[in-house]
Amino acid sequence: MDTPRNAAWEDFFSHQNSAVETRTYSVKKKRRVEKSNQFGIWTTFCHRLGVSPDLKDVPAPDAKPPGAQYDQLDFIEVFLIKFHNGSIAPSGNPVTVKHAKEAAAGVGQTLARMGTPDPRLVAPNVFHPRYKDLTKGMASKEPATPKKGYIPKEVLQRAATLDPTKRYTAQTHATADLIWIGMFFLLRPGEYLKTNCYPEDAHPFELQDVTFRVFGRSYNAAYMSLDLFDHVTFASLRFTTQKNGIENEDLGQATTGDVFACPVKRLVSRVQHLRAHSADPTTPLYQYTDSAGTHNISDSYLTHQLRKAAESLFDFHKYTIGMLRNTGAQALCNAGTQPDIQQLLGRWHSDARARYLTANSEEQMQHHASNMLQHAP
Repeated sequence: MDTPRNAAWEDFFSHQNSAVETRTYSVKKKRRVEKSNQFGIWTTFCHRLGVSPDLKDVPAPDAKPPGAQYDQLDFIEVFLIKFHNGSIAPSGNPVTVKHAKEAAAGVGQTLARMGTPDPRLVAPNVFHPRYKDLTKGMASKEPATPKKGYIPKEVLQRAATLDPTKRYTAQTHATADLIWIGMFFLLRPGEYLKTNCYPEDAHPFELQDVTFRVFGRSYNAAYMSLDLFDHVTFASLRFTTQKNGIENEDLGQATTGDVFACPVKRLVSRVQHLRAHSADPTTPLYQYTDSAGTHNISDSYLTHQLRKAAESLFDFHKYTIGMLRNTGAQALCNAGTQPDIQQLLGRWHSDARARYLTANSEEQMQHHASNMLQHAP
């Protein structure tokens, strides 16, 4: 249909394009990239079999003529299995049934947009019995995902407690700071460490995301007067793009009374180091500077340090830095912290009421950090 190109229609098409672009943000960037790659994998899979990726020349599942060896659903099912066992997965390694189903769903939805009904479905949101039975059988054979453990307090103290009578490197100070920050704020590795995961999963807190409270007033850590650092009693991290965080919402912790195991003192230590080296406000908290230049504390390095500390205590568990978040959550649970506060600190959305509360009230949060330290597993 020919459409007159007057100003009203130009405005319509402009907003139509905006709607298309905005829809893409309903899915995380990592997932958007995966979806675009999935159909590329599907295309390669079909071409190797000499079949058009749109399956237009392949009979539909319930229209297979007598003697035909395959239909459209067979292709989806084989794709699903091969993606699951890793033979065509991007990493080359086996993936979960859930991940494989997402890949198959992406293919089915793309086929539907190309004019081929999704072979997985017999009606909107109703899976074909064959496909339903296959995925159910695959899920039943998949081993349960083991829960991440926690790191004992003794290991954390060995890895992140410094002798005040000794001199330590900037790297050692940064290591101690970040271990306690990660535990007390229940952070994911990509939020406070340099990670080797997808760049889209790395959302590190920066110097400008830290707020300190002194004598009842709040100051941005990137700009506050240096002579106020000794009087900080409350520290907050401001969320921007971190997972499950409410944008521009602050999450705070008070002091524990411990010289080292304290979220406030460790954040002050990090900020003082960065400010002493004229760090830009956008500098991530995992960065440190010494005579050799500027460096980063990585997730793999911190995992190595935790294991070294554990081995020095004759504990040979394979601890990982990802367990720090679990350790903080377990400490909150052991301390008998109210579920609402646990959800706020951990950013779990299992209860919608958590969105109407704040984790940045100094009065309400006053004792939770010290309780976490006291009751750490």
